Amino acid sequence: MPFRDILDPEQLAILAGVLNEICYSAGIKSDSPERQDMASLVLHFHRLGYCTADELKAALDEPMRDGRRSGLASAPLHEHVNRE
Repeated sequence: MPFRDILDPEQLAILAGVLNEICYSAGIKSDSPERQDMASLVLHFHRLGYCTADELKAALDEPMRDGRRSGLASAPLHEHVNRE
């Protein structure tokens, strides 16, 4: 099976930085399922073409802005991911 969505070190650093910043500001602990959900969202938005830290943070901010900071914990991940 061929690999797809291979990230270079710079892209990986951007994704990791965004994940760390969003989780820190939202109070999501590093060993929590919510962090895993957030990591899935970061990757999802990157695949959709959000490539800069600012673009990713803006896309991730939407579900958190409307009062669902833990919308990730209270709603299934697919409710956030299937917005294509």
